[in-house]
Amino acid sequence: LARAATSSRSRPRPPVAPLSRRRALPLASSPVLALLHLHLLRPGPGRAGTGPGGVDRRKLYDAVAENYDDLDGGAAADILRLPDMRRELLAQADGKVLEVAMGTGLNLPFYDFSRIDSIKGIDLSSNMLSQAQRKLDLLPGLSRSKVDLVEMDARGLSFKDNSFDCVVETFSLCVVEDPSAVLAEIYRVLRPGGVFLALENSRSDFGPLGGYQDLTAGVLARWGGKACVWNQNYGPLIESKGFKIEDSSAYTAGLFRGFRARKPLNR
Repeated sequence: LARAATSSRSRPRPPVAPLSRRRALPLASSPVLALLHLHLLRPGPGRAGTGPGGVDRRKLYDAVAENYDDLDGGAAADILRLPDMRRELLAQADGKVLEVAMGTGLNLPFYDFSRIDSIKGIDLSSNMLSQAQRKLDLLPGLSRSKVDLVEMDARGLSFKDNSFDCVVETFSLCVVEDPSAVLAEIYRVLRPGGVFLALENSRSDFGPLGGYQDLTAGVLARWGGKACVWNQNYGPLIESKGFKIEDSSAYTAGLFRGFRARKPLNR
């Protein structure tokens, strides 16, 4: 606990212009809704277990890994401003970091490696991690040396308790079969005083759009190819595991939400 109180992880975070306060996309337009569906209908990064429809996640994401970035990291993601959301979130990461469900490494370009001691990137799919390794190979040598990629199921992390200063997850809680179990594991391996950074699909704050999500969530989760349940509110679930949410930022009328949560020092 002394380490948690005096750790170099207390370095001040660089100022980041809050994306959530910038002008939102015109959600009423059908092209924007089409882009949102593309974000949900594509196969996503390797996640834990088997989801709706009996899909074997490991086999699915191994199969799509080579072309995945053409989809989830392409023009639709840029128009939805997902890279900006990732950048805002990951500017806060520091110290000894665990990234859960790293997939093809779409977050790697957005870390500030001057603030990072090490990153363990885990994913269920070995082929997705192979694509992440390609991105890693393009990083400068010092940054590259800080990252280790490991095939692992997020529901049963092999790390000891209190192992990390920061845990990162982006767009995986909406996909995993048991997000409660994943969050419990994240809490376990995070040190007291450590920070959990999350970016997720979320139920919109805009009534008609939230209603549309409720109507379509089951169909998209079962048949969309990504098994993403896109109408959830993860704040209460995060808090139920013992985290204290310090900041929650809604983007694009609440369709995406970022969280900064902390594990209390007395845990």
